[in-house]
Amino acid sequence: MTQALWEAVTGENPAMFKDGDDAVHRPVEQVSWFDAVRFCNALSVKLGLAAAYTVGEGEEPEVTCDFTASGFRLPTESEWEFGCRSGSVTSRYYGRGEGLFPRYGWYAANAKERAWPVGVLRPNELGLFDMLGNAFEWCEDPGLVYRTGQRDDIESRTYMILKEQTNRLLRGGSFFVRPVLLRSAYRLFNRP
Repeated sequence: MTQALWEAVTGENPAMFKDGDDAVHRPVEQVSWFDAVRFCNALSVKLGLAAAYTVGEGEEPEVTCDFTASGFRLPTESEWEFGCRSGSVTSRYYGRGEGLFPRYGWYAANAKERAWPVGVLRPNELGLFDMLGNAFEWCEDPGLVYRTGQRDDIESRTYMILKEQTNRLLRGGSFFVRPVLLRSAYRLFNRP
């Protein structure tokens, strides 16, 4: 999500990296999961669509998602991974070579400790940019972990609930992480 779109919808820009003429094209970061679902609802309403989320009151409200609503919502973890992999079966959508990474993602070695404009590097086969690196992306799913002994791939996932679903999933990596963490199956849990 670019800073320009976020600000056009919400009237605010919580991003840390707002300097320079290209800032409006950088991803918005520094948003909570709750901020992200509220943004989805606001964008939906702005475009005349039915909001997907019902959001309660307070700092950490109860949130429910209507997957049948016409409005925007965060991707589920499996939707995010399907989009990231774009048909590939390797750990990264462009192949196995570490040397290719600077062409596809912003990470610790090439990002100079900041987020970069979306769409500067090469997209995956589905035309999606920055799926690995630049800014972590919230998913709809609660923080769930794989059971011990299960393979970490799409076909054999089984889950158990972690801390009564208080955490949420982030995917995609960021400009400050090492390449070893930037892969289609990397998962990070965080407070919403």
